Amino acid sequence: MTKTTKIVVPVWGDTYLDTFLEYSLPAQLAARNIPAVAQHALKEYVIYTDREGKSRCECHAAIRRLAGLTPLRYEFLDSLEPFSAGANKIRVQERML
Repeated sequence: MTKTTKIVVPVWGDTYLDTFLEYSLPAQLAARNIPAVAQHALKEYVIYTDREGKSRCECHAAIRRLAGLTPLRYEFLDSLEPFSAGANKIRVQERML
């Protein structure tokens, strides 16, 4: 049985989006990272963000490259249940996966 991986990234706000789009995602797209596993083991890449973040991501070259390698899905942060420390936190984390 082949092991599969799902990458889940929470990112919103200008500062974090800038860092993700200009540094983090391009590093993930280096030859021995996502491209090396995308065809065989990467099931999905999920970005948790707000609506503005999705708009910014969709027009970025690195996102377009990522979408050519693996299924890409956006989830809006407002779709998550509010939580505090404890068991509810675990449910939210499980839902993200």
